[in-house]
Amino acid sequence: MIIFAIRSLLATPLPGSALSPPPPGAPSSPPLLNLLFFLQDDTGYNDFLTSTDYAGVYSDANALWRQRGILVDRTYADMVCAPSRASFIAGRPSHLVQPKVFSRSQEVTLMQKLSSTGYLSYMVGKLLENPLAYDSVCGHKTNKYNVYYMENTAFENSASSALDPFMRRHYADAEDYYSPTELQEEAFRFLNDHVARYGSAGKTAGVPLFLYFATNAIRDSGDDDSHPSRFYANCTHVANPQRRNGCAASATINLAISELTSYMDTLSSDDWLGIVSSDNGGSAWNFNSPGNNYPLRGNKNEIFEGGVRVQSMIWGTYPPLLSSRMIGHTYSAGFVSIFDWHATFAELGGWTTAGGAEDDHINNGVNYLGDILENRTARPELLFVSGSGSAFLLNGTYKLLEAVPYGPESMNGPNLATKLRGHAWPVRGASTELYFASQIEVASSASYPSNEATCRKQNGKYTVDSCGRLLFDIEADPEESTDLSGSDVELLNQLIDRLQRAKASSAGLVMAPDSDIGPDGTSCASAPSWDIPTCVRATDDSSVYNKQAPVSDLSYADSTTGRPWAECGQYTSHTWGVDLGSEVYVRYVRLQNRNDCCAERLTDVDIYLGSTAE
Repeated sequence: MIIFAIRSLLATPLPGSALSPPPPGAPSSPPLLNLLFFLQDDTGYNDFLTSTDYAGVYSDANALWRQRGILVDRTYADMVCAPSRASFIAGRPSHLVQPKVFSRSQEVTLMQKLSSTGYLSYMVGKLLENPLAYDSVCGHKTNKYNVYYMENTAFENSASSALDPFMRRHYADAEDYYSPTELQEEAFRFLNDHVARYGSAGKTAGVPLFLYFATNAIRDSGDDDSHPSRFYANCTHVANPQRRNGCAASATINLAISELTSYMDTLSSDDWLGIVSSDNGGSAWNFNSPGNNYPLRGNKNEIFEGGVRVQSMIWGTYPPLLSSRMIGHTYSAGFVSIFDWHATFAELGGWTTAGGAEDDHINNGVNYLGDILENRTARPELLFVSGSGSAFLLNGTYKLLEAVPYGPESMNGPNLATKLRGHAWPVRGASTELYFASQIEVASSASYPSNEATCRKQNGKYTVDSCGRLLFDIEADPEESTDLSGSDVELLNQLIDRLQRAKASSAGLVMAPDSDIGPDGTSCASAPSWDIPTCVRATDDSSVYNKQAPVSDLSYADSTTGRPWAECGQYTSHTWGVDLGSEVYVRYVRLQNRNDCCAERLTDVDIYLGSTAE
C-alpha cells in the first residue's frame, strides 16, 4: 500500500491540486487550436445545407461551406436526442453509455480529455436528460464560468440561480424559444471572460478553448409562428405552415453559425476548427414538427436512414482543412459517427488515443478527419443497438437491420401518421392535414412494406424471430427501398455473423452507474466537483480517500476547469491523503496550486510518500 499525504500549515482548500502524472499523450505545450461543436436538435437530412426547400435560408452557412468548409453527407447519430449527446461526450456508441445516469467516474468525457491537455471547456445549451449532466461531464457545480444548464435545473453561474433558472426565462420569451440568440449571448460571455482571464492582445495566450453549443432549433418549431419577421424573409416560398415555421427556425441556425464564426475569427489569432451536426433525424411523423429527411426512409426514433443519418459541416481556419482539395465539396467516400467527432476533437486537442483491439472502432470513436480531408474511405463499419432490441450493422456499402418494426402499426388516434414506421416521408404540401391523409392512403396499399402483423415485443424488446431482417446496399439505394435479404443469402449470412461478432465485442462494456455505497459499506458523498462518489473517513481536519477517487490519469488541471479534490475548510493544519491501494512506482509528484485567487495561502507544504498513513 502506498499513501500520499500533503500537509499545510495554513487554510488551504486546493481546487486544482494534483498528484498524478499527466495522461498518456498529453503534450507539454497544448496546441493553440480552439474547437467548436455546434449541435442542432432534430435537424433532418433535408433540413440543412442541401435541403430541397430550406437551402436558401442557409446563405451564410453555405458561403462558409464553399469558402472554408466540407460537408459530410453521412454522419450517423442515435435515433433520439440524449443518447446521441451522451455518445458524443463519452466517445462511444450510445448502447454502451447510459444518458440518464451517465456513468460518472467510469466515463472519460471529451471535456476531461481536453482539460488534461490544457483546454478550458464551455458548454451552452441542451445536453442530457440527467439534471446533473453538466456536473457529471464538466464537474463544476460552483464554477460559474464553466457550466450553463438550460433545460431542467439551474446551475450556479452569474446568469441563473435556483430562483431564476435560465429555462424559465428562456421559455417565457416566445420570440426566442427556437432561436439560439440568448444562448449566443451566454456563449459570448464565456468566451469574453476566457480572453479577459487568459488572453493577450486578443489571443488565448496558450489556453485554448472548446465550446459545446447546442440549440433548440428546429425541434417542434412547426407550431411556433412567433419568430421575428426577418427570419421568414427567405421562407415565403414554403407553403406548409409548420414547414415554414421550421424554415424560420433554420434561419436562426444560419445566423448563429455566421455569428459564432465571426466571433471565433476575431476572438484570437489562433486557428480554430468547428463541426456542426444534428443529434438525430427529423420528426417527420409529428404533426407540429417541421422536420424532413427526404429522400431517406424513416424518421426520428427509427433506425432507418432518416432517423439516424444526418449531415455535418466541418469549417474554420485550421490549416490542414484550408489546404484540403475537399473545401467547398461534399465528402461522400465513406461515413462517420457522432462519437467519431469526439475522437476528432480529442486528438486535435492533443490527446493521444492508445491503439485498440481489432474491433476497437466498433466500440470507440476514431478520428477520421485525415480521411475526410483526402476524400478517402473513413469508418469501415458501424454497429448500432437500440434499447428496444432493434439493431443495424453498416459494413462497407451494406446495411443489415434486424428486429426492426415497419409499416402502419395503427390507424387510430389524432396524429394518425405517427404510426407509419419506416415510411419515406416526402416534403409536406400546403395542408398538413391533407399531407398526412395522403400518406396514410399510401400506407394502406396492399403492396406497402410492413411486418406489423408479426413484429411484436417480447419481454419489452423486438426480436429477430418476430420482426425478421432487412438488407440494403446503402450506396446504391440510400432510400432503403430494395430489400436484398432474400436475393443474396450468402452475403446476408456473412453480415449476420459479423453483426453477432460485433455485438459480442461490446459485451461487458456497458458501464454501470456509480454506487452510493463504497466497497467497505461506507456511505459515499459526491465529490465537490466531478460528481464522483468519494468514500471519506475523516477526523476533524484530516481526510483519507479511497483508491478509486479522486486519483486518476485525468486528475490534474487548473482550478477553473480542472478537478478540484476537496474543500478542506479553515484549519491551522491540514492533512490530505490518498490510498493508492497497492505498492506502485511513483515517477514524480505534481502539485498545482489554484490559479483563480489565493495562491499565497499555500505555504509550508510537506509531501509524504510511504506505506502507512501515520
